[in-house]
Parts: sequence; structure tokens; C-alpha cells
Amino acid sequence: MRTIAQIAILAAAAVLTAGHPNTGKTTSSQEAGKTATAQSHVTSSGSYGMILGIDQTSYRIPASPVTKPHIHAVMSVFNHTGAPISFMAGGQQYEWQIVDASGNIVWDYAKGRMFPMFIIKRTLTEKGLSYSYDVPLQNQDGTALTPGRYTLRGRVTNKLDLAAEIGFAVTQ
Repeated sequence: MRTIAQIAILAAAAVLTAGHPNTGKTTSSQEAGKTATAQSHVTSSGSYGMILGIDQTSYRIPASPVTKPHIHAVMSVFNHTGAPISFMAGGQQYEWQIVDASGNIVWDYAKGRMFPMFIIKRTLTEKGLSYSYDVPLQNQDGTALTPGRYTLRGRVTNKLDLAAEIGFAVTQ
């Protein structure tokens, strides 16, 4: 398992090696088990975007139902415009989904949850924002994912509307 700091380094490497910044372009680095993806937008004074990183690219589902495997995922929002960016945000700060190889959403973080109904003004500074979550390797009904290829989607749910996705494998 990688630490949050290691995931952040992998994500930064994806941005640097991908020729960042590129308007609306999503890029990834999947070399030797390192996975990160980035999306960026160019403004007149620089760029802002999101980097999505996960702790590994292949996960083993154990035979024992006691162990609940998960993906440790981190979304980092960056601002390289040289000025703060103000935006409106609601009670749901982020969205996570697992999608199977056929494009079906098999797990959705928001499904069945309630979020506070409010709007707040937030500011994205040069320091950025970071969200981490341990995404369970399961279907919406709680059963374990079957072996195969999947995609983790991450999205920041505010007016910046940034999203990225990363592929991963499940084995037994």
C-alpha cells in the first residue's frame, strides 16, 4: 500500500510527464504499478485542475468475507493561475464511482446517501484542496467485485466540475 504522500508524488509525476497544462485534456501515468491521472484547464493567467491517484493498480479479493479490501484514492485540486479562484459548493464535496468493463456503474458513493442542502462560497488558493477516500471494492449491494478490469471515477462536485478516472484490475 502506498501512503498519501507517495500517491501525491505519483500524481504530480503524471502531470509533469504529460505536458501539463492542456485544456480539458486527461492524461495518465501507468508505469510499474504507478497510477495517477490529471485533468487541467487553461485560463488567461495559468491553469487549474485535478489530479486523481490510487495506491496500486491491481487488487486481490480475498476468499474470506471478513477482510474488506479497498482502494485508497486521493483527489488533489490545484491552482496555478497566480490568483485565488472563488466558486460555489454544496454539501456533497466529491463523487466516487466504480465502473465495470462494460461501462456499468457498479458502485456509487452518493447512492443512498443524504447530503446537507446548503451552498457555500469556497476559494481555491495556490495551496489547493485534497480529498481522500477508501473506496470499497464492492458492488452497490455490498458483494465483492468479480475478477476483471474496472475504472475508478473521481469528481469534485462544485462549479469547477473537475473529473478524472483511473483503470485498475481485480484478481482472486
